[in-house]
Amino acid sequence: MYFTCCIHSFFAVQTSNNNEQLSDGCSSSEDEFQNVKCHVCGSNTDCCPLEKPSNLQQDIVLCDGKDCGRGFHFRCHEIPLFSTPTVKQWFCFNCQVSKYKRKERDGDDFMSTCRTLSKRERTLKTKLVLSELKRYESALIREWNNLSKMEDIIRTFKAMAKTRASSKSSKFEFDEVKHAKRKAKKYRGRILDKLESMQAFIKSNPRKEPRFDDESSEISASDMICSFCRVSSSSDNNDVFLCDHNGCGRMMHLECFGGVLEKMNDDEDSNWFCPFCETVSLENN
Repeated sequence: MYFTCCIHSFFAVQTSNNNEQLSDGCSSSEDEFQNVKCHVCGSNTDCCPLEKPSNLQQDIVLCDGKDCGRGFHFRCHEIPLFSTPTVKQWFCFNCQVSKYKRKERDGDDFMSTCRTLSKRERTLKTKLVLSELKRYESALIREWNNLSKMEDIIRTFKAMAKTRASSKSSKFEFDEVKHAKRKAKKYRGRILDKLESMQAFIKSNPRKEPRFDDESSEISASDMICSFCRVSSSSDNNDVFLCDHNGCGRMMHLECFGGVLEKMNDDEDSNWFCPFCETVSLENN
């Protein structure tokens, strides 16, 4: 459920009284949505005050779970969102864990806290996070491909203009290049928005997850708390690794991603990146 108020064109043929009633209903809906706050940061604006930078806009998504109705900024939610969900009904992580049972949402409210996740919750979170990252990467690749097509069109028409004796371009060529440049600007803007969104999520910590401070020079074994499941225990087959991306500080178990995370190489100097920073690393390449 998203905060939109659409007036369909066929309402224009209604009487003036109906139009007034429609306008009043729309205004009341907008007023109601203005009072909806993010359950994590408490803000009812499209900017999260706990994010760095705090001026990046992000929508608030409203949970469709029974007796829930909580709102979350995209990147304040337990499962970060980097684009508008495509499903007809969207359920927050708490509702998906509890299978929409109200009784499991009573008592301690972990929606705005950072408590330890159970094995079932960790498994579900792994599945949802990987799915969202895959959706993010697919959308980014699609925008890159669209941008490349527009740039190819621009280069093609410029090359055609150079081969002719006359430097004048036809109106058709001029319109095509103008259209391609406009589309390229739009795709480039979408790509930058997605990259900024991921970078903001990596550097911010609105949910107060366990993170390692980059300014600290030492870290002990007791400080190695998984940022994903919030458990400090580790074993030979399930070590906790620290992300080497500057500004991240996330620590993660290998098993928290169901074996998706690759083990460190034998080289002690090799870098390891969490799934979020790995996505940024691939994008930069």
